[in-house]
Amino acid sequence: MNLGDFCNRLTRNVFLIQRLYDLALQLDDMAEAGIDVSVLSCLLGWSAPLEECRFINDDLAAVQKKYPRSFVGLAQAPLLDGKPALDELRRAINDLGLRGVTITSQVSGLSLDSPQFYDFYETVCKLDAPVFVHPALVPMGYEHLKDYDLPRVLGREVDLTVATTRLIAGGIFDRFPNLKVVMAHFGGGIAAVKDRLVGKGYRFGTLQKPFAEYFSTETISTWQVSRAAWQRFNARCRGSNLNA
Repeated sequence: MNLGDFCNRLTRNVFLIQRLYDLALQLDDMAEAGIDVSVLSCLLGWSAPLEECRFINDDLAAVQKKYPRSFVGLAQAPLLDGKPALDELRRAINDLGLRGVTITSQVSGLSLDSPQFYDFYETVCKLDAPVFVHPALVPMGYEHLKDYDLPRVLGREVDLTVATTRLIAGGIFDRFPNLKVVMAHFGGGIAAVKDRLVGKGYRFGTLQKPFAEYFSTETISTWQVSRAAWQRFNARCRGSNLNA
């Protein structure tokens, strides 16, 4: 069973765009758009148990090996599973050759600055693996965003903005200075409130440098899924110690 069959099995009652898992269609789209390399993850992996994450990682590694000039895979593991999950990330990066890790903007309702994730951040820093943050599929904690499909339309973008801010305000980049994070969807529109965040950054507590400087380094980047975004993210992956 390959990843496409796996997706079909788990989403029989859910509409899933075929291009999310059909490599032939993705290659056609890439050729038409002039995209050289696409970075792959599996949306099912963000909430999957460890055994299924291992399957996903194995399959993405096989895709990366089969199409080394076209696809780059990102590892996934259930972050709250402790050492077994971290061991799986080490296996996926060191043994399988995946180029980074992907997580969501909150995990089981926990924000990304929670101490529960410190071991994860330490691990990816040691692996020198970039972290791609996708919106939580069902963001929690936004009671007024339950109607009109707002959880997907707006809730995910709000959650990314909050996650980006909390990573900085919570001192995660001070505690883990080698951590490299890529936020999806332009950080959920954080640019619209960046000036206010910079102006009020003194309220966040003790940071090792002005709040604005965290936006002007290569530590945290906010990208949309576009040709330029994929090229820049791929360059970051290739710039790590996990080159092809």
